[in-house]
Amino acid sequence: MRRRIALRSSPFTIRTHRFAPMEFLASEHGGISKPAPGILKFRMNMHYWMVDSASAPPADECASGRMRLRSLAVTAFLFCLSATTAGSGTFLIDFDSALPVGTAFYDSSGAGLLRSSGGNPAAGGYLAVTDATGGHFRSIAFPDFDDGQEVLAFQFACDVRIGNGSRHPADGFSISIARSADQAVGNLSSYASFAGGIPEAGTTTGIAVGFDSWSGNTLPDGPDVEGLIVRVNNTTVLRHDMPVRNGDVTDPTSLQTGPFDGAAEGGALDVGTGSPDGLGWARFEISMSLDQRLTVRYKDTTILDNLDLEPYGLTPSALQIVMAGRTGGGVGNNHVDNLLFITTVPEPESLAVLSGVVLATLPFLLRLVRGRPEAVR
Repeated sequence: MRRRIALRSSPFTIRTHRFAPMEFLASEHGGISKPAPGILKFRMNMHYWMVDSASAPPADECASGRMRLRSLAVTAFLFCLSATTAGSGTFLIDFDSALPVGTAFYDSSGAGLLRSSGGNPAAGGYLAVTDATGGHFRSIAFPDFDDGQEVLAFQFACDVRIGNGSRHPADGFSISIARSADQAVGNLSSYASFAGGIPEAGTTTGIAVGFDSWSGNTLPDGPDVEGLIVRVNNTTVLRHDMPVRNGDVTDPTSLQTGPFDGAAEGGALDVGTGSPDGLGWARFEISMSLDQRLTVRYKDTTILDNLDLEPYGLTPSALQIVMAGRTGGGVGNNHVDNLLFITTVPEPESLAVLSGVVLATLPFLLRLVRGRPEAVR
């Protein structure tokens, strides 16, 4: 027989050696609800159970880390729980030299992805996802910087330089924070690895942001737009139109970061010099918080604010950065520099203190079962 322990003392506080106190409210179902206002948010999704020894879960379902408690009623107790504390890693790539060890890429043009100068700053290098030349496809998968650990939250940022190809640039590129098991990670050379069969739509897992400079393609769940497209686990959550072509680096209505230097009048596929020198660098940012909220910013403008990711089934997993882009008859520069990736990952066997919860019918054994702490009589 298995039953939940009602959490009667609400709110209660979880204290860890890494974070400030975090206050939660016990839900009416015995779980944990959203944090109280003004307190650091931390998503836990935990449920507490009392389990008779006869129905204890198999050993292979249980994580290591146990502490037996012997008081009849407690207001504070200790337990080992990997999800309660987290470590972080910071990864910065300036593209001034070789790509990180373990990076995989595909380049149909044969021209390579790294440029030794012309980045931000100009003396440094940059990554050319596409150049302003026709008919090529490039994709790149950076290594798993966290060595297979589940990523609980992250901050991603980079500088991008877009435009000055054809008068109507095409086709675009994507930046994805994908699951390591994503099909694109395993097969970078195929359009079919990407959503809708188009590289600028990004991966089919994780969080993908498409910089789509030519609309008219079909995503798995509807048409694309000219602008930014945000997708989560192969579901489009935002189509953000950006109607101004070849706008200024500060113009939030333009995908491009500078002017087209060709003739003032002409057709959509007419080209200028193709040089990126007249373009500026704009900051692009993606963040996913510990409580599974997604924010996307471009050109100092919030494009998507605090989207709840729970409906899209985005659970913690090992993640990798994937970029892909292509050109056709229409072309455009799509360049990246100064990539910053800050991740938050679990720290196993970290000690935490849970206070303000009264449990009865002790002693019991607390252990972590499939990410959920369980108390076993």
